[in-house]
Order: sequence, then C-alpha cells, then structure tokens
Amino acid sequence: MRVTQLRTGVYYHVFNRGVDGRLIFQSQSDRQRFMDGLVAFNDVGRRSDHALGRAPVRVSATPYVRIICHALMPNHFHLLLRQETEDGISEFMRRIGTGYTRFFNIKYNRKGRLFSGPFKAIHVANDSYFQHLTRYILLNPLDLFMPEWRTVGVSSWEMAVAFLRQYRWASTRYVFKRTAPPFLGIQEAFASVGGQAPFRRFLQAWAAKDMGTVDRLALE
Repeated sequence: MRVTQLRTGVYYHVFNRGVDGRLIFQSQSDRQRFMDGLVAFNDVGRRSDHALGRAPVRVSATPYVRIICHALMPNHFHLLLRQETEDGISEFMRRIGTGYTRFFNIKYNRKGRLFSGPFKAIHVANDSYFQHLTRYILLNPLDLFMPEWRTVGVSSWEMAVAFLRQYRWASTRYVFKRTAPPFLGIQEAFASVGGQAPFRRFLQAWAAKDMGTVDRLALE
C-alpha cells in the first residue's frame, strides 16, 4: 500500500521506467499491448487483472481514472491521470504493471520485475503546473527526433509537428487532429489554455530556457 493516499478527483503525474534503465518497449507490438492495456484495464468491472482477450478493447463506463494525456518512450512512460474512484490510480497501475510485465516476460523469455519499482505519482497542485505538465508530457517524444532540442531549441517547428503527428505512442498527435479517441481526456488540456488552437500555440511557444523549468516542475 502506498504511504501517501491518492485522492479522488485530483490530477497526478504518473510515471515509471525500466529496471536498470532497460528498454520496456522493444517493438511496435509491445507499445500496442501497453496501449490496449490503458483502455482494457481502466474498468472497475473487469475481472481479469492481467490478460487481454481477443475481443475489441472497449472504453468502460466506470473507469478507475481519467487519462488526460500520455507518452510512451523506449525505457519509460508518462501519464497525466485524474483519479475517478477510491484507490483508482493504484489499482489501475497495478493492473497495467502486472499485465504488461507478464506479457513482456513471456514474449522475451525472461523472469523478474520489469519496472524499476512502484510507479511514481506527483500531485498536480495548481492550474499552472497542469498546463506545464501537459506540455512536458506531450513534447517528450521529440527526444527521439531532435535529441538536443531541450538545450538548443527546435530549429523547425514544422518538422517537429510532422514527427509528432505521426508518432502513434503519445497523445500529441491529437493536438493536431479534430477528434481524439474516447478513452482520452485531452480536451481538458486544451480547455486549460482556452481551446485547441491556443493550446497548439502554447505548445509551440516554449524556449530552451523555459523547458528547463518545465523539466524541473514535472519531476518535483
């Protein structure tokens, strides 16, 4: 049990990484399995806590959490969640961790833990932090495309957008689309700055010095 109880109706930055920095996503099918789990295991009425069936994954009417945005990286992941039921985040993350570790270990013929430890959950204490955190999570995939962008900035926003639009494993592409899948509450991120178009400008308007602040805030 967690020492700090997570509160219902409150937002948290939830993240974890592979044990010893190892890759936790080695293929597209690994990432898809994790994504399917984000939807399938977010269901208070679901009995199985680790296996996914062959039936299409459906969004539950009674979720543990509201997923605002997410980003999967090779050796870690980020989620911005709002807890919807008592102990919802803990139960959701237990199912995600158990199910994905079991899948990964069977697939790659390994044993033992996959993640470095229990998931981390940081309380999103105010609107400013919420806004900065959404930007931090949604821009994480740029590390794969422009490794130096945090220190030298983005030389071409158009190229950055082109990459982010096609990166399937983060919510970022829905910033540039008219609709988002029903499991995702990214509209709450848009609303925090006045709508989708202002959010696009907000995403673009960072500077390298500002990203240092965002990195620090996101991990406090």
